[in-house]
Amino acid sequence: MARPLDPEVRRGEILDCAFNLFARVGFRDVTMRDVAREIGASTGALYHWFAGKEALWTAVVERQSYRLITEAVAALPEGPAEERLDALCTWVDLRETDLQAVLRVALDYQNQSEAGRELLASTVRGLRSAVADQIPLTPSDATRALTLIFGALAMRTLDPDSPRMRALM
Repeated sequence: MARPLDPEVRRGEILDCAFNLFARVGFRDVTMRDVAREIGASTGALYHWFAGKEALWTAVVERQSYRLITEAVAALPEGPAEERLDALCTWVDLRETDLQAVLRVALDYQNQSEAGRELLASTVRGLRSAVADQIPLTPSDATRALTLIFGALAMRTLDPDSPRMRALM
């Protein structure tokens, strides 16, 4: 007899699958039925986990943000701020494809609703705070660092021949 899947593991699988679908298709064109089909479940089962597409999206953004912040912080060595910032740039280069997908999905969603704009603004504030605390940097320098990171990701999305993050620092 198969053991029941841990609920948190299953929830994580659903969120990862939904993120990949949003990244491929776009928020507007994804339905709950599409997500259910992708995870191999019924739409009713998916609604057991999430009240609707907005709730699913919110959970996706929260999971991706937490995951990225945790990974970025773990990649930072002990040492001076300059070394930690250099390590962050290296991590951005290594995770560029994933970060570009997150950026595309976030920009797509923020255009869809006021709640989306508020959620993403809150996420960016959390990223700024994490960068300021972990490097450490002043809030304005953390804003500059994130602006450079997001700008570099956008440029490399639009023009893959643009310089990588480390080359800009």
